Amino acid sequence: VSMNMAAIPPELAPAALFGSARGAFTGADRASEGYFHRARGGSLFLDEIGATDMAVQPQLLRALQQREIQSVGGPIERVDLRVLSATDTDLDGGDSDFNTALRYRLGACEIHVPPLRDHPEDIGELLWHFLRCGADETGRGEILPGARAGAVGVAAWARVFFLFLRYRWPGNVRQLAN
Repeated sequence: VSMNMAAIPPELAPAALFGSARGAFTGADRASEGYFHRARGGSLFLDEIGATDMAVQPQLLRALQQREIQSVGGPIERVDLRVLSATDTDLDGGDSDFNTALRYRLGACEIHVPPLRDHPEDIGELLWHFLRCGADETGRGEILPGARAGAVGVAAWARVFFLFLRYRWPGNVRQLAN
């Protein structure tokens, strides 16, 4: 289960993350599952964790540390799931207001993905993948060179790849994909 933490308003975060009981608040005419419930027995991916509101961070810490959640208006429940997170925000920087305990709880195993400019050997493969996906989505697969492409067509595409390799990609893979 994947969720974008930057997209959750702080006042709705507890219900979105942990669910809500019927009648817990105005308009709660039925119980609802939160992301933690939906991911039970599997994985919950918290994207843009660095954008999580300060008021929500202690709630996440408790859920991760105690492996217990409490839906809004409901009982405390144990949960069994793996939590993964990602951010491009510097959580350790001096101007970061990210909860230190939560940061270390999430950081039990970290994978640092270097910027695209630091591994240009991947640009060709990624570019070809994104071009192929775009061509398939638009029904324009014929614009990409195939086994029977002429020398001029291949040279034109080689120039495109060369230009992409020289670019610094400040927006990383997201920028390349777009």
